[in-house]
Amino acid sequence: MPNQRAEGLVMVRVWAPEDLWTNAKSIATASGIDGSKAVLAFLRWYTGEPGAQLPEPATRKEPDRA
Repeated sequence: MPNQRAEGLVMVRVWAPEDLWTNAKSIATASGIDGSKAVLAFLRWYTGEPGAQLPEPATRKEPDRA
C-alpha cells in the first residue's frame, strides 16, 4: 500500500512560524539535507542518542558593536 507508514515511525506535527521553517529548510537544503532530516538530527542529539551530532547551523552575522 503506498500510504502505509514504515514500521516504528509516527507522524508528528509541530507548529512553527512560517518564516522560521522556510529559513531552516533553506539552510538545510544548502547543507545537502532536507528540513525533516535536520529536525531529526536535532532530536537525536537532544535526547542523547549515542553518536548523535547536531546538524551544522547557519553562519551567524555578529552584531555591529558601536
